[in-house]
Amino acid sequence: MGTEIRLENAFFTLTLDGETGAVTGLENRATGASYFAPKRAGRLPFEVDAISANGSRFVDDPFEEQNGGFSYYEPRCDNRPGDLRHLREALPGSVQVRVEDVDGGQQAACACTLPGGIAVTYTITMRPDSPLSEWHITVENTGAPSSVDDQMVYRVAFPVLDGLRIGAKSAENMLARPYAQGELIPDPANHDYRCPSGGPLKRHQPTYVLTYIGWASMPWLDLYAPGGGLYLASYDPTFEQVDLESWPEPVHGTITLGMRTLAWLEPGQAWQSQAFAVGIHEGDWHWAADTYRAWAHANLQPYAGPSWVREECDGWLGTGGPMPFDNYRTLLDDARWLGLNYLQIWSEMIEPEVGEGRRKSYYCFLLPDPKRGGEAALTEAVRAVRAAGGHIGFYYNLWTWDAEISRALAPYRDAIPADVEIPDWWGTSRRWASVFPDGSRKAGNYVNEYAGMCPAAEGYQDYILSWVVDRYVKQYGVDTWYFDSMPVTMFGASRICFSDEHGPGAPHGVGRGCLDVLRRVLEAARPTELAITSETVSDAQMQYNSHALGVEMVAGLTTHPKPEIYTYAFPEHPIFSGTCNGAGSGLHYYYPELTTPRREDTMNRVFLMGYRFDILLQGVDPADPFHQYLRRLIALRQRVKGELYRGDFRDDIGLGALPARVDGKLFRHRDRKGMIAAIVDRSATREPFTLAIDLAQHDVPAPTRAVLYHLDGSEETLAAVMDGGVLTLALPALKGEAAAVQVWG
Repeated sequence: MGTEIRLENAFFTLTLDGETGAVTGLENRATGASYFAPKRAGRLPFEVDAISANGSRFVDDPFEEQNGGFSYYEPRCDNRPGDLRHLREALPGSVQVRVEDVDGGQQAACACTLPGGIAVTYTITMRPDSPLSEWHITVENTGAPSSVDDQMVYRVAFPVLDGLRIGAKSAENMLARPYAQGELIPDPANHDYRCPSGGPLKRHQPTYVLTYIGWASMPWLDLYAPGGGLYLASYDPTFEQVDLESWPEPVHGTITLGMRTLAWLEPGQAWQSQAFAVGIHEGDWHWAADTYRAWAHANLQPYAGPSWVREECDGWLGTGGPMPFDNYRTLLDDARWLGLNYLQIWSEMIEPEVGEGRRKSYYCFLLPDPKRGGEAALTEAVRAVRAAGGHIGFYYNLWTWDAEISRALAPYRDAIPADVEIPDWWGTSRRWASVFPDGSRKAGNYVNEYAGMCPAAEGYQDYILSWVVDRYVKQYGVDTWYFDSMPVTMFGASRICFSDEHGPGAPHGVGRGCLDVLRRVLEAARPTELAITSETVSDAQMQYNSHALGVEMVAGLTTHPKPEIYTYAFPEHPIFSGTCNGAGSGLHYYYPELTTPRREDTMNRVFLMGYRFDILLQGVDPADPFHQYLRRLIALRQRVKGELYRGDFRDDIGLGALPARVDGKLFRHRDRKGMIAAIVDRSATREPFTLAIDLAQHDVPAPTRAVLYHLDGSEETLAAVMDGGVLTLALPALKGEAAAVQVWG
C-alpha cells in the first residue's frame, strides 16, 4: 500500500493508492457507511479486453458466447481458454498518479501502461457541492515494441468497483438494475443471476450482464442498504454499446459492479470514454432514478409521441394470430365496447406453410396475406377503421429473417407486386445479417431457428422502410406500428455485430442501429405522425417511440421484477401490458400466495401501475364475465386518466401501511396540486380501511376535495383530515377489486 490520496467533499470521501492508482475506499460522510468490504478493495478500476492484432479480427472466447441478447458467460464454470486478454495489471514502474484542483473541486488522474503498448489514463473529479463524482478514461493503443506483440482493443470496462458491500451484512444490501422495466435483488452477493425456469427464455440463462441498448432499459445500477446507497451510471448521449455487469462474490459476501463499453482500437488509434457518474446517497433506489432522470431530460431528445397516445389512449385491442382483413372494422366496434379506440394487429403478412398445419409465423416478408385478400383488402379494411376515427397498426420483428426466403415465397410469386423485390439470401440479404464475434452468421429458416439481421445495415433499414413507410403508412393508411423484440431477445443476432459489409465496417453495437431504424421510419412517415411501439421499453428508444410493450408480468425473466423502477424514472412513457407473452404467468413474483392467477388479477395489476391495457382477443362477447370486467376496469381508469397520464408516478413514497392484500400506488398531478391513488383490494372480504398519504413528500398542498371512484361506476366524496402534512382518508369497503382516489389541492 502506497501513499493514500483522498478526494473529499461534504458528501463523501474517496481514497486511492498513490503508487498503484487503485481505488481503496469510499465512505458516505453523512451516514458513516463504507461501500467496500474490509480488504476487498484495492484494484485498478478498469479492465481492457484485447486480442492479438496479428490474427483474425474475430473473437472466439467464452466471454463472448451469447443468445437472445444475453451473455452466456458463467463465471462459476471452468471456462475454456479463449482469444481475449483481460488486462488490468499495469507494467511495473509505469503508474503515475497526481491530484489537482479543478473548478473549486479535486481531480485525481492516474496514467499507466498495460502489456502490448496500451496506455491508459483515468480521471476522477469531485465537485465541492455534489454527491456525484465524474469518471473518464482514455485508452491509446500505441502498439507494442515489437509488432508481433501488437494488440487490438475490443472493449474497456470502467468503472469497475470490486468488493462492494454496504455495512457488515450482505443480506441487508439491495441491488436495483434496469433489467427490462426493473429488477430489485435482495442480498445481491448471494443471488443466482440466471433466468428462472418456466418462461419464454432459455432456462437458467445467465443475467450477470445486461446490454444497453438491449435488456437494460437504462444505463445505471444502484446498490443500497440502511447505511446509504451507491449509484453507478453511464452518461452517453451517443449510445455506444455498454454492458452493465454484476458479478457476485458469495464467499466474501460482496459484489463487483462495472460498465464495459465497446472501444475497438487498432494499433495507432485512441479512444476517450463517455462520462460516468459514481455517486452516494441516503435512502433507496428512488434517489438513483431521480438523478438519472435529471441527466436524461437534460441530454436526450424529449419524448413527444402523438397526443392521442400520450393523453387519451387507454390501451389496444389486438390479435395475436391471423384474422380476416374484413373483420378489422368489426373489431374496432368491439374495442369501442370495451372503451378503446386502437387496434394492434399481428400476423397480417404472408406466413408460408411448412407442412402439418404449421406456418412461418410473423414472417419477415410483409406483403399482406393474399389468401385474405392481399393489399386491396387490407387497404380497404385499414381505411374503414381510420374513417371511423380509429387507430390501427401492424407488426414486424426487427431481427428475424429466413435464409430460405426465395424458396418460401415461390408459391406466392404471382401475388407479389412487380415493384417488390425479394431479397435473396445469397444475392442481397446475407450482407445485412448479424455477424457474431467469432465470425459466424445464423442462417435459420423460421423452422430451425432464424437468420438474424443487423439493424445497422443500411440496406436492411431501406427494406424495412419500403414496407412500413412506403406501403403500410403511405399506401394502406396505417397510423401506428409495432416492432417486436426491439431491442430485446435479438433472435439470431449478436449484441455487437462484427460484419464489415455494413455499418461502420468495424465491430458495432446494435443499439445505434435500432435508433437509426426508428428515426428513419419516423421521419420518412411524415406528414403522418406515426405512433411507434416496441418490445420492451428503453429510454433511448423512447426518443422516437410513442409507447412500449411491458414484460413485467411474464414468468422466466427474473424472480425479483420491479417495474416501478422504470415507471418512476420516466412516468411520461406509456407502457402497455396485460396479455402478450403470457402476461400474468409471473404474478406469483408479486403475490406468492396467488397459486391460481386469473386474467382479472393481471389486468388489476395493469390498472395499479397506471399502464395502458394490452388486450388480445379475436373478438368481444358482451356476455362474457371477463369482457364485462375489462369494460368496467377501463371505465374506472377513464375517470382519472386526465391527470394520471399527464402526471408523475410516485410509487408508494409517503403511502401509509395498507391492510393485507390491499395494494396502492400514487400519482401526482404534473402541476403538483393534487394526487391520485390507484388501489387494488385482493382480500376475500373487503373491509373499510384508512388511506394515509404524506403530501409533504410530494410537495402537494392540503386538499380541498377528495373523491373515491368505485369499480361499479359510483363515486363518494371523502372527508380529508390533515395532520402535520399527512392526509388521512377513511375509505369505506370498496365496491369491487379496484378503485381510485383523487384529491385536489
